[in-house]
Amino acid sequence: MSIIIKAVAAVVVIGVIIGGGFSYFKKQQSKLAQIIPQKTTVNILIPENKVLYIEQMTNFAQQGGENPLKTTKFIKKEIEIKPTEDPIKASAQAAAQEISPIGGSMKSSVAYLKIEKEIAYVLLDIDLDGWAGVSVSRAIIHPLVEKTVLQFPEIKQVVFAYAPTISTKDQVIKRAAEAAHALFAKDAKQIAALVHPTKGVRFSLYGQVNETLNKKFTAKQITQYFNTNVKFTWGTLDGSGELMIMPLKNFIDNEFADQEYEHAPEILYDTIVARGNAVNNIKDVYPTAHVVEFYFPGFIEKFVGMDWRSIHIVLEEYQGQWYVVGLVSDRWTI
Repeated sequence: MSIIIKAVAAVVVIGVIIGGGFSYFKKQQSKLAQIIPQKTTVNILIPENKVLYIEQMTNFAQQGGENPLKTTKFIKKEIEIKPTEDPIKASAQAAAQEISPIGGSMKSSVAYLKIEKEIAYVLLDIDLDGWAGVSVSRAIIHPLVEKTVLQFPEIKQVVFAYAPTISTKDQVIKRAAEAAHALFAKDAKQIAALVHPTKGVRFSLYGQVNETLNKKFTAKQITQYFNTNVKFTWGTLDGSGELMIMPLKNFIDNEFADQEYEHAPEILYDTIVARGNAVNNIKDVYPTAHVVEFYFPGFIEKFVGMDWRSIHIVLEEYQGQWYVVGLVSDRWTI
């Protein structure tokens, strides 16, 4: 009998322990829920009269005529969603699901969203999938998504398409033009910002790169020496053979800011043109880089083009950005 009593007592004790543990767990879970919200809300814009809106937009998509959006009143609706780090996409998703597509999937969803320069490029699954009558669904659902996304102050326009892709060539030329502009403005801070973070920038003369003798600067050194009188030896002058010795700022002024190269009449991309007597070896020294040349064919008619000037800006990619690794001044040589 005593054995039975002891067994019952043990069961009771275990029950109390388990019950207490469960109670403790529930309390902690409740506290955690207060700290970490399980849900949040977003505001979407919907037509005040959805039934009328769907009817009018269907007729408009199929028959044309006056656009009902001009007179449709939209109101805010609060939607509860899971916590998100991307409120714009979450809002677009909630708006896309407010009205079901006609003849397609049960709910529409955001398949693509990218923001560039205050423009939100959006594609829904109904933009990528096709079926009879999908154009009607797009006409109905797109305005909800557009108006919802435009609530965010950083968005000025919504386009239902992929964001335009910029070719490598366009990216490199744009970056080179920024460098040419910074050089002409003699903006040390901006020049430094364009210098390759790990390789620095090498300065060369007459279209020839000498890896041993040409001066190389890090971004930090550009700002450190730019407004000082510290002189450097940059190379030898064509014709006289004299050493070119001057401060960094003077050198840039003489060799890279004597013209507004950003607006040169000819801009060449990865094209080396032999013009003077010196052999251009830029692509030999920088085989994987891209080279943009800003070229002026001449300034005074009597010199018959022998007074041409150009600069070559050599760029390499680093962590998704293009940086300057070489600046090469070029002109007619004897």
